[in-house]
Amino acid sequence: AKGVRFQTDALVAALASSVAEQPGALPLLSFALAELWQRRDLERGVIPAAALEAIGGVAGGLARHADAVIGALGPAERIAARRIALRLVTADDTRAERDRGELCPDEDPAAAAALEAMIRGRLVAARHTAAGPPVYELAHDSLITAWSTLQAWCEGAAGQRALRTRLAAAADDWHRLGRRRDALWNRAQLAEAAALDELSGGDRAFLAASRAAARDRRIARIALAASLPAVAVATALVLQHRGRAARDREIAAHLAAADPQLAAGQRARDAARRDRGEAFRRFDAARDDAEPTWRAALAALATARAGYDAAARELELALLSDTTRDDVRARMAAALDELATLAELAGDPRARDELVGRLAAFDTGGQRTAAWNAPAALAIAAPGAARIAVRGYADRDGRLELGPTIAHADRPRLDVALPAGSYAVELTGGDGLIVHDPVQLARGEAMRLDVPLPRAADVPPGLVYVPAGRFLTGDASGNDDYRVNFLAAAPLHPVTTAAYLIGRTEVTFGDWIAYLRALSPAEREARRPRGSSIGGITLRLDGGGPGEPFTLVIQPGVSPLVAREGEPLVYAGRTARREIRWETAPVSGISFDDARAYAAWLARAGRVPGARLCTEREWERAARGADGRIWAHGNRIDPDDANLDVTYHRDVLSWGPDPVGAHPASTSPFGLVDTVGNVWEWVEPAPSPTPGAHEATVRGGSWFQGNASAQAANREQSSAEIHSSLYGLRICATPR
Repeated sequence: AKGVRFQTDALVAALASSVAEQPGALPLLSFALAELWQRRDLERGVIPAAALEAIGGVAGGLARHADAVIGALGPAERIAARRIALRLVTADDTRAERDRGELCPDEDPAAAAALEAMIRGRLVAARHTAAGPPVYELAHDSLITAWSTLQAWCEGAAGQRALRTRLAAAADDWHRLGRRRDALWNRAQLAEAAALDELSGGDRAFLAASRAAARDRRIARIALAASLPAVAVATALVLQHRGRAARDREIAAHLAAADPQLAAGQRARDAARRDRGEAFRRFDAARDDAEPTWRAALAALATARAGYDAAARELELALLSDTTRDDVRARMAAALDELATLAELAGDPRARDELVGRLAAFDTGGQRTAAWNAPAALAIAAPGAARIAVRGYADRDGRLELGPTIAHADRPRLDVALPAGSYAVELTGGDGLIVHDPVQLARGEAMRLDVPLPRAADVPPGLVYVPAGRFLTGDASGNDDYRVNFLAAAPLHPVTTAAYLIGRTEVTFGDWIAYLRALSPAEREARRPRGSSIGGITLRLDGGGPGEPFTLVIQPGVSPLVAREGEPLVYAGRTARREIRWETAPVSGISFDDARAYAAWLARAGRVPGARLCTEREWERAARGADGRIWAHGNRIDPDDANLDVTYHRDVLSWGPDPVGAHPASTSPFGLVDTVGNVWEWVEPAPSPTPGAHEATVRGGSWFQGNASAQAANREQSSAEIHSSLYGLRICATPR
């Protein structure tokens, strides 16, 4: 019906055999076909044979889609989505039905948002029942068998599944019997349940009542001992001595059980730190053995957490026998301190904060707790600065927004103590140049910023100066399958860049036309934008002469959009930004080699001295600042924050580039616009390609892809020769 065909019969055969060989594979095939349709070649009307391999086969289409849905969520919502997915899988690896209360306990906002996103993304289905409110289940069994992320979650939770089942059954019995005290758990059962997280409201209530009952029983024993008549004092002393001896033996047994666990945890912790550091070095060097080293680090980290957790349970049992033992309390504080540190290394802030909260109850001197709240010391030296100001970022429902100025100095030096967190340093030069330098401060660290300001005259118009500094690169989702297979990114870790200049906007069609008019006729034709992918774009020169007007042609559907220089481009399907001045939209349809040639021309012509393509690290730092946020403006993105597939309701007649800067909500901490969506931007891959290499990298997403593709950590590899209607560029330069 659309005039598109499969490139080869072998591709059709491969799709058909995937269904024949795997019962219940129709949902997988449906997702795969949708992915293949997005990768069709519009100019030739062909679905390429290589596209099936590119999406990871028939099963890969569903897995990539599911990972994209989860990856587009904020950190809290991703944690909730994992809990929801696990609740929807039975112990027999089949689909389970749950009501909303079970999936969103206490109407937790993160869980509610995650559930809505999973329904919208067709991972979860809501089924209305005659008896009352709807029940929820996974959309189809293929998610359990083909979604590797869910499989990994299930494997990780398998060790706790039996305990969770026992807890759920005990909680149900307690509620059914009218919350009778004799249905509550004892100390040993409570200690075993201490390792569980992400509990339902009913389970939490049962455990809270059990803990309260255990405390009441202990208080009752103490009260009974205090009420003994005087005539029984001698007997009581004997019994007390015997009881103390028994308690001491019991405590000694728990300490003996805790010691090897503490030792094992410490050994694994040291190995995890060593392997993490080595993995990050290998990621930064683009070595093939980085991922195995990272997996070894994760395994060691899990072993360390298990060891310290087991030791903490033994120490907790010891303290239940005698809460006055300061030596046991000190060991418990040390174990919780280590567990909190390991949770922080694992990127688990919720567990870290819970453990730090527990630590305060055992940290008699308060030194360990104080260390978790220790401020950072920030020293700024900025020769040439007339003013320095510091503002903090605050999370406003997923958006990272700047607060008021919290420290400033009308001189080139500032020393300030600040809580750990994300900050924006603004430096104003004596000649009016304003430089932004975002920083992420860790607890207790001493950071020194040396920022010699350039002269305003040395920063070309339209470019932003980025000082040398540190930032967090990579992905912090904690989902390694998603990170490797979708984002192609390293785990989140700190790196540094030297100082550089970068364009505040993407290079526009107007900029490119000026470049074309400076070229010879043959070179002009070679560098003329022409994109054959989705919404094909062509820039043609009417009349052939260098002074003749250019015309832009975009093919979003059957009828092309055509506009000459000076004429508006009109999107038939839009209500917002229906008419745009297309010369201010980002250029696309250019190859990686075209982008390099343009940068060389800028440098050669003296328009931007030292002009070049940005490196991947430079692009990412300028796009996201220092704190590892998901998008330029935070960890939540709304449809009109950037030009993405949903901005204009996925209407084919509305798809296409917007003028640069049309979506200021997603401005980056350095003041860059459109690092989210609009067009992908060519960058020099890391490491830089060797002579003759044909692979290059694009960053930032486009108007055709969703917000998961537009994440700052996402990396897409592409052929250096391809002319895509989705690929443009942003210029960098080396400062003079």
